[in-house]
Amino acid sequence: MAGRDLTVNVQKSGEVFVGFFGFFGSVIAFIVVLYFPGTCSGLTPGEKQDIRLLHKIGMGVVNVSSAPRRADICWQPVPPKGSASGFILDHLGHIVTSRQAVVDEHSIEITLLDGRRWPARIIGEDCSTDIAVLELRAPEGMLKGLPSLQIAAAASPAIIGQKVFAMGNPCGDGYTVAAGIVSSVGRSLVSQRGNLVDDVIQSDIYVNQGSAGGPLVDSLGRVIGMNTLIFDTPGQMAGMGFAISCETIEWVVSQLIARGYVERSWFGADLQTVTPELAGLLRLPAAKGALVVGVVPRGPAARAGIRPSSMELRLGNRVYHTGGDIIVAIDGMDVESDKDVIRILRRKEPGETVLVSLYRGDRLRKIRVSLGERGDDSIR
Repeated sequence: MAGRDLTVNVQKSGEVFVGFFGFFGSVIAFIVVLYFPGTCSGLTPGEKQDIRLLHKIGMGVVNVSSAPRRADICWQPVPPKGSASGFILDHLGHIVTSRQAVVDEHSIEITLLDGRRWPARIIGEDCSTDIAVLELRAPEGMLKGLPSLQIAAAASPAIIGQKVFAMGNPCGDGYTVAAGIVSSVGRSLVSQRGNLVDDVIQSDIYVNQGSAGGPLVDSLGRVIGMNTLIFDTPGQMAGMGFAISCETIEWVVSQLIARGYVERSWFGADLQTVTPELAGLLRLPAAKGALVVGVVPRGPAARAGIRPSSMELRLGNRVYHTGGDIIVAIDGMDVESDKDVIRILRRKEPGETVLVSLYRGDRLRKIRVSLGERGDDSIR
């Protein structure tokens, strides 16, 4: 009997021991799940950081609609025309979006992440860049609490290979995210309307109707571009997406808010960047600059006497323009590429006169050019 009692006591002690530590282990597991969800869900520290960041940014991503829509709109993979995305710019209620979202400017409605809907009016739109600025018509107290997004400074441009997120709110029921990398920067592309758009960002994220107008953000949560469809050709853009750069957004949006439209100075010339390699190959007098490939007849550059390229030289499968003036400075500011000309002329007003330093042959000349006003279909 004594041996049997001892065995029973040992079993009871073991049950108590196991029960105690089983309960204690359950408590620990509960705490881990509650406070460290990524540990049990398989998320890496980087993924958890991205999720927190994107949720914060998503608060400022809105849906823009300007046409009647059915209740089953979210059953469709891509929403119909008249529904797109946008993002909150400031606490004054300004919304940046794609102008393609505005089908009827008298029926614009903004849906916030929390489901609240407010009417909006159009402040201005720019056909060349697909940018439109709206103003949310909501109580002032509510506007002050809006989660606005930060636009990256021009000194922090997109870099090839950089991780980016394309965000949107296509249906008004929450934000969407697509991750990818920057494939190309500084591209100059012709839109479907025939407008030449400079400084375009290309990524490997496909942009659809619903995400157009939404922000392209970097890993710090800064807006480096606005997703756009103005370059889209159906069936030819799989695995490619484009965004208007932050520098262009700032410049266009500031003008739209100030005057309701964008005023562009016009030089009237098509340019090509001169690199040291090209200069050595063609024996050009300047190692860097902007070669004048063509001029618009009776345009500002043509009237000033600037000469375009007069011949083409083929080396292998590459065709090079040669014989034209090479611009190396404008108003004393160095020009090392065609993009420099664009950035300098952005600061100029139509009718303003600029001093252009250029090489014609081996001789450095200075020519004054009176700038015109650029229309939607004008080249630089």
